[in-house]
Amino acid sequence: MFESKPDVGIDVDIDSKGSLYPSNKGLGSVLSLFNVDDDFIAKVNIYSPKSIGQVALRNAKPTSAPLINLNLLDDPYDVDVLVKAVKKIREIYSMPVYSEHAGEEIAQAVSEKSAHVYHPIGTCKMGNDDMVEVDASLNVIGTDSLRVADASIMPLLISANTNAPTIMIGEKAAEMILADA
Repeated sequence: MFESKPDVGIDVDIDSKGSLYPSNKGLGSVLSLFNVDDDFIAKVNIYSPKSIGQVALRNAKPTSAPLINLNLLDDPYDVDVLVKAVKKIREIYSMPVYSEHAGEEIAQAVSEKSAHVYHPIGTCKMGNDDMVEVDASLNVIGTDSLRVADASIMPLLISANTNAPTIMIGEKAAEMILADA
């Protein structure tokens, strides 16, 4: 394991009006914190959030949607990291108007406007502790012939996009399944 890794990533995008990125519509109040017009947006991603969500079965029917509680920003550490990141963005762009907003106002904006970026992991943990649900061969513990081969087996969120490691997990699962055949 690395000694340290980044807490956040900052992405700068163009087109917050929503023509290319429809999910960015309605971010006017966040943009007003930066005093910029609608063609610039800085997004902050927490790479190692402390808040932990939950996924549970709604009932015994396999067709029922699961109960999902993202628990976004439940841990004060996550809000603190986002506030520091917003302040860093302000420092980087060094616009004088940034000093007009207090930390509490930033924390409120972070709390009101934060969202996840569809990279859930860890709902079916692989590892070697008491919380493990999947073994090293990707088999669900306590079942026969059932494997999990997606990002849900990652015990911790990586400090990058989860796409490449998820592809690797799928390729490794295919390799193991073919070896067992």
